[in-house]
Amino acid sequence: KFWNADDVTWTNEGLATIGLYAHQMENAKVQAEKYEKEINQLTIDYNKGLYSESEYYEKLNELKDGQYGAIKLYEDSGKAIHDLAKDHADYVKEGIEREIDALDELITKKKEALNEDKSSRDYKRSVEEKQKEITDLELQIAALANNRDAKSMGEKARLEAQLATAKQELEDLQYDHSVDAQLKALDAYGENFRKEKEAIIEEQEKYLEDEDAVLKDMFDLAQVNSDEIGHTLLAT
Repeated sequence: KFWNADDVTWTNEGLATIGLYAHQMENAKVQAEKYEKEINQLTIDYNKGLYSESEYYEKLNELKDGQYGAIKLYEDSGKAIHDLAKDHADYVKEGIEREIDALDELITKKKEALNEDKSSRDYKRSVEEKQKEITDLELQIAALANNRDAKSMGEKARLEAQLATAKQELEDLQYDHSVDAQLKALDAYGENFRKEKEAIIEEQEKYLEDEDAVLKDMFDLAQVNSDEIGHTLLAT
């Protein structure tokens, strides 16, 4: 493989492949320039009368065929490097998209768990409030049966009940606010994460459009890793 699956860094084989293509491009460029000089010299010699017309065109065609082959090798090697870089970028892109999907799934599960916990707590609180309401009614009926003066005691009980209800309402309000804040934070984190990764993908796609920049970077990469490339090529 040309790159490691985990951190998508180039393997020795990948670096060696880049180096080989880069070497082919350099040699092809030298050959194409050499053919160009020979063609120019042939024309000069022909004009001097050193070759007949048939000899000139025969040699010219041979040189042009060689030059075309060198140019084609240069272009094919460059395209191979660019294709390799694009495949690498596509792999990185796919990995980023998998990260986004995994995060989306995680956030969805966390939100579902939070909503489920909130619903469960709301249900429990509703049951408790209904039970309290029933108990209060039962106590009121029992108090009426005794028919005693309980004005002070009743007032105290009423105030204590109001205080307990107020505290519970405050706790519920704070809890609901906490859940809403966590849900919003998860949404914001997921959105920011997606934007960051999509920006990386967009940057990679724009980078690949500049073939000259890609080739230069690949040449630089091959030069920096020339020792590893040499060892890998010798081992194959």
